[in-house]
Parts: sequence; structure tokens; C-alpha cells
Amino acid sequence: MDTKELISKLKRQLSKAILDSRPLGRTGGISLWVEAASLREVARTLAKEEQHPLDWLEHLSVMEIEGALVLSYFLRSTQTGMSLVMRCSVVPADAEAEVSVGSVVDVWPMAACFEAENAELFGIRFEGGTPVKAGLLPKGW
Repeated sequence: MDTKELISKLKRQLSKAILDSRPLGRTGGISLWVEAASLREVARTLAKEEQHPLDWLEHLSVMEIEGALVLSYFLRSTQTGMSLVMRCSVVPADAEAEVSVGSVVDVWPMAACFEAENAELFGIRFEGGTPVKAGLLPKGW
């Protein structure tokens, strides 16, 4: 199974959660755009995928584009090397408004530091995760 087959499978399983898939720059990789409200569900599905479990969160980046916050989760399978970028966007009500997105710490524990940093930088509240202060790892790390 390659990345395109994985995305086709996801579109069948989670049709309302998957918004689009696009090439990622010039890398030959794929970015998968998901509904922000379904972020955690898609994350769990990707991490538990049978042939290519995307079990490693390499990075979470956030950038502001035309008033929307775009979250990009850079994922990799430690078993097969497959990679994928999962993206979602949220639009704050105004420049000072806090936005909420589901936390993925329960899926990828390494997300704790990334979420803490982006919460501080962009005012994003990551719902349902283990709150940590920037620079601190959760217990057990």
C-alpha cells in the first residue's frame, strides 16, 4: 500500500472527516486536509493503520494564512518509513479570540511539547490532552 492507497482507504472510512489531499511541495509527499472537528479521530486511525501505522509525530507547525491558523502534523511510520502531513485549519472569530483544536497527545505523546509551544505562540487551546508547560515533558518520558 502506498500513500495514495492509504488516502483512498481513509476517504472510504472517514468520508466526512477528509476534506482533500494534495501534493506536498516538490517532495512527492502528500498532505491530507482534515476537518478540524475530526482531527483526533483521523489521528487515531492513522496511528493504528495496519500496514503503515503512522506512529511518530515528527513535528507540529502552525502558521497564519489570511486570518486562518493552519496546523500541519508531520507524521511517519517507524515500521515502514511512510510519511504524510495531516493538516487542518481554524479561523478565529477575531484577532484576539482563542481557538480550540483537539489534542493528539493520547495518540502521539511527543505532541505535548509541540502543543504547549503552539498554545503559547498562537493562543490555541488543545482540548482533551494533558496540559503541560512549554519545555516540560509528560510523566514517563
